[in-house]
Amino acid sequence: MKKQTVRFVNYLVVILIGALIVGCQSTPATPEASPATAEPSATQVEGISTETPPAPTLAPATQTPESAPTQTNAQAMETTGTSTTPGSKAYLVIELGEENTVTTPITFTGSITGLDALLQTGLDVVTQETSFGVAVCSIEGVGCPADDCFCSPTNFWNYLNWDWAQNQWAASMVGPSGTTLTDYAFDGWRWQTFEDTVTPPPAPELIAGTAMDYLLSKQDPTTGGYGSLGSTLDFLLAAGASELPVIDLKAQEGAPGLQDYILLEGAAYAEGDAGTAGKLAMGLASAQVCLPTGTKLPQDYYDPATGAYSDKSLFQAFAMLGVLSSGETVPLEAVAYLKSHIQPSGGWAWFPGEAEDSNTTAIAIQALIAAGESVTSPEISNALTFLQSFQNSDGGFSYSQDYLGTSDGNSTAYAIQAILAAGQSPASEVWSKDGQNPLFYLLDLQLADGSFEWQPGSGSNDLATMQAVVALLNRYYPISTAGFSECGQ
Repeated sequence: MKKQTVRFVNYLVVILIGALIVGCQSTPATPEASPATAEPSATQVEGISTETPPAPTLAPATQTPESAPTQTNAQAMETTGTSTTPGSKAYLVIELGEENTVTTPITFTGSITGLDALLQTGLDVVTQETSFGVAVCSIEGVGCPADDCFCSPTNFWNYLNWDWAQNQWAASMVGPSGTTLTDYAFDGWRWQTFEDTVTPPPAPELIAGTAMDYLLSKQDPTTGGYGSLGSTLDFLLAAGASELPVIDLKAQEGAPGLQDYILLEGAAYAEGDAGTAGKLAMGLASAQVCLPTGTKLPQDYYDPATGAYSDKSLFQAFAMLGVLSSGETVPLEAVAYLKSHIQPSGGWAWFPGEAEDSNTTAIAIQALIAAGESVTSPEISNALTFLQSFQNSDGGFSYSQDYLGTSDGNSTAYAIQAILAAGQSPASEVWSKDGQNPLFYLLDLQLADGSFEWQPGSGSNDLATMQAVVALLNRYYPISTAGFSECGQ
């Protein structure tokens, strides 16, 4: 039986009727690295907007605490523009029936059971004391009455727990009243038959879904984009990772769409550098948006004599990813050129003369692996070791060595992508510090409206939300190598 969450229904409705609001316009920008300070301001270098301390990549779009919350069939999630109450965070997904799924985060202090968490959602929960603990009879009227808790000969409320390390659902070994939730726990409830082995959607997909719901509401009705062209491409990458069709997405009826914005700004954006052309190709392939006629591709910047698309490591890496996204092969000379820019530390600096940073290193790792470099090669192993030197005790990652101890969501998301590209788990012991890992750090940055903060307490940040979606969905660059068509063909 086909199951579909409310989130995907909402996507379809949005695409069909175009009922979204608010956004902002700016001049074309280029590949964004992550912020590194708490006071974002854009630094322009040869038309490239990049967030380097003390001037983060892309000044976050202005947002308001009153952003519309994501609604579920049974319950509206509380909206806030600031961090949730301090304490532990857990998530619950409750499948009440086909196309009727409730997903909600809760916060708690001290000890809490799975049953406590369910009751905290405010849903109508009916229980019964039994010899083996408290049994859940019904949720929101689905199930059985308290005086006959097991009235159905075929169905029961299945209780599951998400295993972050294995990235899958596992049946709970004890009942909800006997389960003690830990921070970042994700519980699943499903009314199902005894023979049914179907589980709820994956936890990362559900969390990323609330973030995409938030982002859908941020499209600019005037331009059809998401602020700058660079940030619009980050949205396309997130949409592609989410497998969300957005080519016809419009903020409101009669407003310009994403494709209109790409047609208007794409060609000028790709004129900046091989890196901008590469990021454009990545975004278009990810969301299957067409390429404006006459727009440069990263291949147009290639120097076969040296293997360089750009003399800047970050742009060389983005260009290689763009070539792969367009369905072509990266020349071996281009791979060698990027490897020749490895610093003695094992990492990369985004342009010559600068110190190595975690963002450029993470992007370079993804580009090399995507181009065929073995994950066990010395270059990749050393780069991962260097990347690990940016990890802080909260599990997150800093932008540079100068900012160790100060994690941010964008740097952490890029690091997670590199870890995944290398075939490792960001929730593994290898990537844990003081009991925290980069995945959990990222989860801590999500607000109740689905958006993510750049750093704790900084408020909703569109770019951080876009990049978090890709990492949470266990995706890395390139999102797609299917290529794209030229507009009008």
